[in-house]
Amino acid sequence: MFLSLALSLLLLAQALAGCVQPVAVAPPATSPPASIILIPGEEDTSVRVHMLALNISNPTRTQIEAGYQEHIDAVTAQGGLVIMNHPDEAPWTIALGELMTFKNYTGIELSYDSHSKWDAVLTGRVDSGAPLVWGLMTDDSHREAGCGWRFIMVRAPAATMEDIIDAIRQGSFYWGSAALINDITLTGRDLNVTLSEPADVQFITSGGKVAKEAHGSTASYAIQGNEGYVRVDVRAGSRREAGTQPFRVTPTGIDNPYAASGQWYRGNLHAHTLTSDGTQSADQVIRWYSDHGYTFLAITDHVHWNVTGP
Repeated sequence: MFLSLALSLLLLAQALAGCVQPVAVAPPATSPPASIILIPGEEDTSVRVHMLALNISNPTRTQIEAGYQEHIDAVTAQGGLVIMNHPDEAPWTIALGELMTFKNYTGIELSYDSHSKWDAVLTGRVDSGAPLVWGLMTDDSHREAGCGWRFIMVRAPAATMEDIIDAIRQGSFYWGSAALINDITLTGRDLNVTLSEPADVQFITSGGKVAKEAHGSTASYAIQGNEGYVRVDVRAGSRREAGTQPFRVTPTGIDNPYAASGQWYRGNLHAHTLTSDGTQSADQVIRWYSDHGYTFLAITDHVHWNVTGP
């Protein structure tokens, strides 16, 4: 202790004398900038199927021994959200049959251009009366060059952890690689989107059917009542896209995930650090997203998983 104190005093004296430059010490990763909300999470990683476990009060942190559905239920039982990761990306492809069979998960991570598995799951859930699952885009960042490419925009009453999580749970957010959507409204049976720039718009219904196409900075679709669901895809050039959550449609009504008012807040729910296979410290990752205007972030380092059942 005395040796450490003496060394510190010596370095201070040298710095004051101009011999060395003082070194700034970064604050610990457990003290994120006040401007960003840090959502607790992890990526639960089997040989093939990966899942995000978010907003968990009791993180696993160590090896998981459980079946897939058993673990989904364990996460949701503590108020957590489960996102099925990169189902279209080999070698971690999640079979459509598995996505159709798993219950109680919140959403599916989407890749560029291909959303067919999501539409198949939505169609199956409409037909069975099960809750819909939401679509998300995330960075899945492992290095600085992978930050800022894909995100979600959440509409919530306030920038608080509780409001952000509640909005995600209710589907009050859109996904994308560009902030193309300014507003999403339902007026009577007319679904309307207002965009930040002219773009190509598709209104997609059950079975992945394109019910209407349009181009412009606004677009509307008159819901007939037999669509099963309606969601909106917006594209404005190569890999610049955004999309809404599905509006469930029945002969008697329309479920509007955007019914609550609020402001839009940008966030990323999938990022890695040196703790698993990332190349940056947690503090560096947090500061990148904070400096680039993100309201919330989930650091989701890998926790490995021995699957012991279905």
